[in-house]
Amino acid sequence: MIDNLNDINRVLLALETLGFGRARTPRRLLLRYLNGEVIYGQNPLFDPIFEYLKVTEVISERPTGFGLTGLGRDILAKNIGKSYEIQNLQRPLILRRCYLDGPFRSQTKRLLKKFIPDPNTDKLTWSELDSEPLEDVEWVNIHLVQLGIVERAQHLYSVNPEFNDVLSGFQSESSDFTEAQFRTVLREKKLLGEMAEKFVLQWEKKRLKNQGNRTESLCVKRISKKRINAGYDIESFNGTAKFLEHDRFIEVKGSGDPKVRFVWTQNEMMKAAELGNKYWIYFVGGIERRRKRMTREPVTLCDPNANLNMSSGFNVRAKGDVLVTAGISGALLDAQNF
Repeated sequence: MIDNLNDINRVLLALETLGFGRARTPRRLLLRYLNGEVIYGQNPLFDPIFEYLKVTEVISERPTGFGLTGLGRDILAKNIGKSYEIQNLQRPLILRRCYLDGPFRSQTKRLLKKFIPDPNTDKLTWSELDSEPLEDVEWVNIHLVQLGIVERAQHLYSVNPEFNDVLSGFQSESSDFTEAQFRTVLREKKLLGEMAEKFVLQWEKKRLKNQGNRTESLCVKRISKKRINAGYDIESFNGTAKFLEHDRFIEVKGSGDPKVRFVWTQNEMMKAAELGNKYWIYFVGGIERRRKRMTREPVTLCDPNANLNMSSGFNVRAKGDVLVTAGISGALLDAQNF
């Protein structure tokens, strides 16, 4: 990682000077030009600086040489005085594109988690004496100091008041969730959902048989594969049904965690409102997917529109769909009897 962010301007200004009349500047020509100007007593190693600028997409490299990207041109345009030092107009752009939204986002997030608000000023602060060590993200802190985003006073580092709201908002953002992670979670949820639905299908058939409703048990069906927008997964019966008309509609939720935790979608809520006490949620927790083993009985809830609330032990957080949690688990399953 580069030691001095001012070297960004050195490279950008050199590319601007050498770029007239050519689309790209060969690496050897750029190195010769940069090494011909000794600043601060000696020149740094430029290869790590080139790598930093490529990673941050400030410059690009092809077999024919280096060129400025759109971001590189924007940063250069904000250096009105053609100075080697990072300028005030450049700081927010570099912060945003390289550290908050760019390739160093995760490292910056880890760094700022170690900063805490000062109780008197609300400024994010970190102390060399009593805060959590910075360890592998110390270099990010050094860069933010060089950018003027973080200010140092002896052992205490604090965020520049101009940037405090920006970094406080960034600090409070939820953890990043990549597309690959999302696909993995969806795949896992689908497998758990499949197991839970098959289990509930058999559970309902057995429940009805035990009630003496053998005919009804034969007519329990899983409809989630055919009608994915139905708002529930299984059509069953409360008990004896004269015309074998389904009167229990079950939305199945499955999880590896034994305690209740699931997302209830808008479509499911609308169907629950329509069906009232005919609508049920069955939560199947403690699924051991790799062993293909069910460990707990379902937690069942009739008419969730009316009964899904704090008084019944459920915590509901609404945000479009709702996240439902509860410190409730189904009874351990007696494998011999199921």
